[in-house]
Order: sequence, then structure tokens, then C-alpha cells
Amino acid sequence: MKKIKSQVLCSVLATLFLFCGCSAKGISGDDWILMQHDTISELQTFSEEMDDVYTLYIIGSISSDDFLTELDVLQQEYQIMKATYDQDKENNPILPEDCSYAAQKGMDALDSIWETLWDALNCAVQDDTLLSVEEISYSYMAYQQELYETTLDYLTSYLIISGQEEA
Repeated sequence: MKKIKSQVLCSVLATLFLFCGCSAKGISGDDWILMQHDTISELQTFSEEMDDVYTLYIIGSISSDDFLTELDVLQQEYQIMKATYDQDKENNPILPEDCSYAAQKGMDALDSIWETLWDALNCAVQDDTLLSVEEISYSYMAYQQELYETTLDYLTSYLIISGQEEA
């Protein structure tokens, strides 16, 4: 009799652990996109600060040393923001079975925005040498165009998803 009770108890516990392990915790892709609206606002402010630094250098209002110092500060700020974003992403895993097409496009756009910002921050220096003002200007403008397009992709996803929430 004890053996039967033990087997039943083991079966119940095994079933309980199986069901507990199968229940994935996370949020939908749509919820993630909606949550990131404040992050996009912060990134827009950051991008404007970066624009100011590049513009001041390109028009000759700050020295190359000041420019490099400001870029270093921006890179540190970026890394803090990115670490916070990554932690938020880790704390709120996105359930793959609950991710709409609009949400996936928005998540791809967010990833692209982060990558492009980092590339834009680093486009002025190559092999530890500051590039010419013309090269920096051209590269930075290309990154700004890419940022503009990917931000529009995110905002389109956000508007589609938020419109679905209201319906």
C-alpha cells in the first residue's frame, strides 16, 4: 500500500512539475512594442544631443579634442541606456507564439535603431584616427537617414498595435 501511495505521489508531483515548467512567462510582442514608446522618446532625445555634437564639430565650433570627449560621453550614456533596455528585455521575455507581424517589424526596427545609433557614434574614428570633416559629415548623414527610416518603421508598428488596442 505504501508503495502505491508513493507511486501516486510521484506521478502527481511529476505532472505538477511538468505543467509548471510548461507555462511560459512573458509578454506579447504587441505589449512589448507599446512598452517601448518611452524608450523611443529617450532615444530621440539622445539622437538630438548627438546631432548637436556632430553639428558643432562639422561647422567648426568645437575642437577635435572637445568633439572626441563629447563622443566618449555619448558612448557611455548609450551603453547605460542599452544595458537598461537589455535588462528590460530580459525581465519581459516576448512569447514567440504571441507576436504579431506588426510587433515583429517593430522589434526589428528597435534592434536596428540601437545598432545604427552605435554605428553613428563610432563613424568619426577609424583605426584610432579621426576622419576628415567631410568623411564624418557624409557618414553621419547616412546614419541619420537610416535612423529616420527605422524609427518610422517602429512608429508605424506602434500605431498599428495601439489602434488594435483601442478597437
